Amino acid sequence: MSMLDRLRESALENDDDLFGAELEADVAVPDAEVEERRILGMNAVERMLLSIMLFLATSVIGTLILIALGRIDIGL
Repeated sequence: MSMLDRLRESALENDDDLFGAELEADVAVPDAEVEERRILGMNAVERMLLSIMLFLATSVIGTLILIALGRIDIGL
């Protein structure tokens, strides 16, 4: 039996006392206390998508400007 198997078995045997009812009562937060933070009326996923699109737009526009100014030679 390998060392990892022994560790896995010992973890399975001793997991009963790790998450008792008294711990769950202390950690649980009621839904009324959790509030969604919005910045500019957007949630976190919308802000992430906006930042990704803004990054891609500036990258593409910057590359096109560098090509137009002749700073980058694309071989044509």
